[in-house]
Amino acid sequence: MQTIHLEWEGKSARVKLGSLPKVNRNEEIEQSTSKGKIVGIKIKNGINSKAIDKNNLLPKNIIEEDKEIRLEEAGQIIDSESLTAAYFRENEKEPYPISDFKKIEVVYNAQGKEKERRNAINRRCNTNDNIPLKIGKKMSLKQASESFVFKHCYQLIHEDGVTREFLTKLCAELESKKEVALIGAGLKGNNPLIVKDKGSPYRGFIYGETKKEGNETKYKLVLMLSEQELKDIKTVESTVENTVESTGEINKEIATEINKEVANANDNE
Repeated sequence: MQTIHLEWEGKSARVKLGSLPKVNRNEEIEQSTSKGKIVGIKIKNGINSKAIDKNNLLPKNIIEEDKEIRLEEAGQIIDSESLTAAYFRENEKEPYPISDFKKIEVVYNAQGKEKERRNAINRRCNTNDNIPLKIGKKMSLKQASESFVFKHCYQLIHEDGVTREFLTKLCAELESKKEVALIGAGLKGNNPLIVKDKGSPYRGFIYGETKKEGNETKYKLVLMLSEQELKDIKTVESTVENTVESTGEINKEIATEINKEVANANDNE
């Protein structure tokens, strides 16, 4: 479970960031023996399916040869911490690992066409830095839900009585005004959130609800991440049409520039 550093109304607190609870929870079944609890581990099965040329496979090959079987590897425990990524040239007759390559990011526009290629950036998680995340301007829940696509949602969880009070008050304020608050990183709180190392940058929103049960107030505070903003295409197109009509006859260069502006307005990464 991750920790995030959050600031609100001059106070800051470090709270936990967890997954939302499942609606239908499956009961966990614990299996054990006289030696203790049974846990699952990954092992090699001793079979290399790539050693077989399926296009030229004959019955006699199956009878006479066992190229796919590697008994010396069967049963070896796979330690995930010791594994590293390897990249191969798949089109080669005998694929081999390569190291002379660059990671790139491919950006597509709204029509699914490639817009740009750029060097991939190794981003660092910024949600638990010394400078806390800051809560900025607020907007109505209706406006947020109609203007942004939320890709990930996390629940903010307190660790003690102080952080519980901190989150409950924040929840109550958002709920009373039926608003969501933007949350950002950096000194001014205007930088995107990067929840994990090498992750994507997101625009962050916080939404809260409270519920009274007897003398106790329960809260639900959710961090919603978005990387896509919804735009009204009709509005953009009508604006361009009015511009073209008012200028009368325009040359091809100006028309091309206007088309580019429309395409950029509809682009999303």
